[in-house]
Amino acid sequence: MFGLYVNDIFKITGRGYVLTGTVQDPKGIIKIGDYLKALNNEVLVKVKGVEMLNYGSKYKERINESIGLLVDITEDEAKELIGKTLYKYDN
Repeated sequence: MFGLYVNDIFKITGRGYVLTGTVQDPKGIIKIGDYLKALNNEVLVKVKGVEMLNYGSKYKERINESIGLLVDITEDEAKELIGKTLYKYDN
């Protein structure tokens, strides 16, 4: 299951917030349109974009990769997610 530990956030004006963090399971899959949710948090976060540093063919052999997820949430909602792990939400 995809999990992202949120280390930091930043805003891209006119696009939304980027949640930066560490992937918990290198075999987890996340894509645009997926939803994420933290445990004990009512906010569903829709993924608008995915940015990965050093992406390459050996991705599955690496763990704890840092990525950024572009999302459309408020500043307060974004700040509340720092230090939490978001998991892929399946209806």
